[in-house]
Parts: sequence; structure tokens; C-alpha cells
Amino acid sequence: MKMKCVRLLALGAMALVAACSEDPRGFDTAPDTPSGGGEDSYASPTNPLGSIVVAHRGGAAESGLPDNSLAGLKYALDQMVYAVECDIYATADNRVIVAHATDGCLINGLKPWEHTYAELCAAGTLSNGEQIPLLETFIEETMKAGTSKLWLDVKNILVNGSSSGYTGFSARSCQLACKIIEQMKARNFVEFIVTSNRTVWTLSYSATQQIGVHAGWAAYLSPAEYGTYIDPWANIDASNIYINGKPGTGQWGIDDYVSAGVDISVFSIDTDADIAYYAAYKDKLYAITTNYPKKLIGTFKK
Repeated sequence: MKMKCVRLLALGAMALVAACSEDPRGFDTAPDTPSGGGEDSYASPTNPLGSIVVAHRGGAAESGLPDNSLAGLKYALDQMVYAVECDIYATADNRVIVAHATDGCLINGLKPWEHTYAELCAAGTLSNGEQIPLLETFIEETMKAGTSKLWLDVKNILVNGSSSGYTGFSARSCQLACKIIEQMKARNFVEFIVTSNRTVWTLSYSATQQIGVHAGWAAYLSPAEYGTYIDPWANIDASNIYINGKPGTGQWGIDDYVSAGVDISVFSIDTDADIAYYAAYKDKLYAITTNYPKKLIGTFKK
């Protein structure tokens, strides 16, 4: 317990330094204090299939529905996956949207952190006519289904190939999302996966720890370094382990992380050869992300 408190204090100090140096605006992004009532007051997904499958962008490649659309979310929830992955961004008026940005981190041709939600919606719709979804809508739909979680992907904003001056905006999506999660009493229905950018990770991890939500870091680092965090979770690109029927380029594998007490998930597993390889590790994996959830749902369950 003493070590956990020390780690939290150190993390808070690092997050404060990162926030002061990286966030170019003075938004109130501190998560709400968790409400009372105990853990019993928070509903949890049932995961009736015991699935560890995560539907990347709602399984858009499989369903043909737009990335990060409400229709895509419902498709993935119908498969009763472990979680549905979606990208989040914060707008200039502090709304959290679910959207897949194009090069330059543009949504409907605009930088979301420079525009209000209304302005972003006025600039265009999804290909199926949907308005850009708000995070609250996605959480509400997921909780209504009651079977699965949302994986909120905190992206590293790059403009002209650089994240300089934008890491605060990246982390702000997580910080504001944490406020929404607490307001909706949705902590058991949401997990975060965070870009490998260390500053964004530090700010995001601090926010998720404050409300008791699990967060995975998409950084290929040693199991020992992950072990310095509370509830460590490595979300690893499969190219480091095994991809397209061939061994990956990394030095640490699934067993190395598991032996160190680190949760490990891998992304993205789509081909038959890769499915066969990772199926042998299904009891050791925390989760497995794919563009074809319906294809994998029968194999990856515990």
C-alpha cells in the first residue's frame, strides 16, 4: 500500500509538470471526484461469451459501416465482443467526440481542438448520414447493451509530422472523457488505450487512475518498465511479436509480459495465420484487437 501511494504521488508530480509545459490552454480537465456509493453502485458488462475480442473501429472493415459510427458500434455490440475500440478527440468547447481523423488529425477538414462541436458537425457528416457522435452517446448505447466495454483510443495528434505543442490537446480528450465517465457512472464499461507518446501517456494515465479506470499503453517497452506502474497493461502492435504469418521484430513476447505480471493485448489480428498463432495464447492475453470481430469471436474466448 505504501509503495502504491508513493507511485501515485510521483505520477501526480510528473503529470503536473507535463500539464504545465505541454497544454497550451488552461482548460479545467481534472476528473470529477469519484462519487460515493461504493463499487456496487457501478454497473458492469456481462461479457456473456467470455470474449477477449476487441472490434477495431467497431469492425468497420467487416461490416462496411463508417468508422466510429453509431451504426458500427451497434454492429460490434451485436457480436457481444469484449470491447469496441473507438478514437476520441476533444473539441474547442470541451466536448469529446468519437471520430477517425484523416492525415493532419483533421475531422471534416478541421482541427477539432480549434473548433466547436457545432462547427465540426456543420462541416460534414459520416458517409451514412450520421452526425459526428459524442462520447456520451457511445457510452449510453454500450451501457444499454450491457454486454461489452468501450476502448477509448487516445491518439497522438501530429501536425506536419510533429506532436510538438499538441500533446496537451491529445491528453485533454482522455481527461475530459474521465469527467464524462464519472458523471455517467460508467467506469466499468470503459477502458483506455493510449498512444506511445510518453507525455500524453503520463497525463492520461494520471487521469484514469484518479477514477479507477484501466488504461493500456501502446508502447513497446520492457516488462520491467511496465512493472513500475499500478495495474500495468501493455497494448502491443503485433508486428513486435508475430504478424502476417511470421515472427515479429521485438525482443519481448507474450510470455515475458505475463511472467512479469503485466496484462498484454495485441493489435491488429486479421489473417488466418495470425489467428492460429495467437489462439494458442488466448488464455494469457488480456485482449486481442481485430478488424473482423465476427470472424474471431468463436475462437478468442475464455
